[in-house]
Amino acid sequence: MIKKKQKHNLNLNPPESFLTILGRDLVDNGFHIYTGFGAGVGNYILAGVLQSKKNRQNGEVINDDIHISSMMSVKDVENKNRIRRKMIEQCSSSIIVFGYGDENSGTYQEYNIAKEEEKNVIPMEKTGFAAKEIYNEKLSEEEKKELLFLEKENKISVAIKELINLLEQHKKKKEIELKEKIYSGIALSGIKVFISYHYESDNEIAKKIVEIVNGEKTNMFTIIEEEKKSEDSTAIKTWVNEEILKTKFTILLISKETFNRKYVSYEIQKSKENKNTFIPILIDNESNKFTKPQINHIKRKLLSDMNCEPLRGWYKDNGEENIVQWLNDALHVSDV
Repeated sequence: MIKKKQKHNLNLNPPESFLTILGRDLVDNGFHIYTGFGAGVGNYILAGVLQSKKNRQNGEVINDDIHISSMMSVKDVENKNRIRRKMIEQCSSSIIVFGYGDENSGTYQEYNIAKEEEKNVIPMEKTGFAAKEIYNEKLSEEEKKELLFLEKENKISVAIKELINLLEQHKKKKEIELKEKIYSGIALSGIKVFISYHYESDNEIAKKIVEIVNGEKTNMFTIIEEEKKSEDSTAIKTWVNEEILKTKFTILLISKETFNRKYVSYEIQKSKENKNTFIPILIDNESNKFTKPQINHIKRKLLSDMNCEPLRGWYKDNGEENIVQWLNDALHVSDV
């Protein structure tokens, strides 16, 4: 059976078409929508979501695509505003279209809540009504300047494309601000790193790593230094428990006997419990001489058991020069 291709504006007037295309294009560009289900807006936004590429392919609405909160049965203003605030809190931007009433109306309430929550507010002046009033009365000249091209555009599809661009720019800006905030906090407090290794065979390389990382003045990482393990098993485990809790990363030096060492196994277990990211380093010197099957076995073990960075060779990959970079690589892919 051949189905007739659907048209997005079938029997729709321009405002209805605008809302439908807006819902569709927001989802197609990876945005999640929070809306009320007021007559004349929410239903057309939902219709657009149903027409998005993703939902046409899957045949159903994905729950994350659109979240609808109907306030039609809610009588008192306080509860309506509580619902509005809960929706707006989930979003980074608030698009105001159409609307009605004076400064006590729901549209104005949503504008005020969005401003209080420091959201990116975009009143679509061309849709008229309350959105136009808010654009003219509430926005600064600088804010209007940012939306000027959007409001001059007459073609619906181009106006929505420009709106999507504005939302993308804001999203990138917030991501950069968040990263800068995270990294500035990290730089002040520093990131602690645990190093796990077989003392007898790999102590010299471990000492070299501590010297390089802790001696780098512009580096944000600090490796917890460890003395030779005592004979007191309880004391060792207590020390490991306390120190790993302070860390985010575990450097794991791997030589022939590493995975057979009791305390290394314990340190790996505690690091996993602490959700540390592992930086595994193969000690690829003459005394180890790993075969290809042995290396593949180690890689499988790491991938199945741990959240870890790629396996690198201390000598082959020039660890002495690159250890700080390896830590930075791990920082950018981990959940900071």
